[in-house]
Amino acid sequence: MDFNRPIKIQTGTSTFLDINSLAGVRVGASPISGFKVESANYAAVPAQGFIDKAALRDGSNVTEAYLGTRGVELVVSVYGETIGDFWDNIDTLTAALQPMPRGFDSTYGVRALRFFQPTWELATDFPGGIELDMLVRPASLPVYNVGRRTSVGKASDGFAQPAQIRLIAPNPKKFLTTTKSGTSTHRGSAAVYPVLTKANCAAAEEVTFSWTSGGVTSIVVANAIDAGAISIDTDTMSQVNCRISHGDTSGDFLVYPGSVVIEGSTSTGAVVTYREAWL
Repeated sequence: MDFNRPIKIQTGTSTFLDINSLAGVRVGASPISGFKVESANYAAVPAQGFIDKAALRDGSNVTEAYLGTRGVELVVSVYGETIGDFWDNIDTLTAALQPMPRGFDSTYGVRALRFFQPTWELATDFPGGIELDMLVRPASLPVYNVGRRTSVGKASDGFAQPAQIRLIAPNPKKFLTTTKSGTSTHRGSAAVYPVLTKANCAAAEEVTFSWTSGGVTSIVVANAIDAGAISIDTDTMSQVNCRISHGDTSGDFLVYPGSVVIEGSTSTGAVVTYREAWL
């Protein structure tokens, strides 16, 4: 996380609150108003899997391990030109961190924490740093402490206090804010599930999506229900206007870091789209 760049929490479909709005302020006219992120703590991510209840000769039967949720804690200094302005900014911050605000009910309160991650290896592709989204939900409202001795008599003076923000990322990956499609290169470090689409289909049309990455080829065959667009989110297995033909489908549905090749069996007009991700 680059503390010299904007750090934002999503408040609507295309709106964000910059909780690092004073990032470029070092010394200047006072009092000031806004927010500055002081620190970020990324918690450990536990590996989760399934253990067979039936003991084997060599111990338990264990299947694949998957990454669990990730906790993120931010310390944000809240500044106000006056004590009233400080409390207005606290209210703005608190409103942006409601667990289930209107507009995020379909994602159960999960929204984007957007920030830049500095890079040297990929500086040519990302000269200003990699702009990433971590999909998070507040674990609580902001925690802050205002004392009587420091706040009384501050009606016209500047006032500031730190606030602690606790977030939970159900998916611990950090996703690039833009998407990729077609034959390309996944520059991240984590495998991701793509979204499969075709804009125009005939009713009952069979559509094939096929791609190879990381030495693994995945094939998804879907049948359109009605004429029109179809869409498959291979992460949630949400299927819009289509049904997957499981007997003709193979692979693990993942796009791995490195070269991504769209196979020739992919139907005309079918698109494989993904967001590069980092751990």
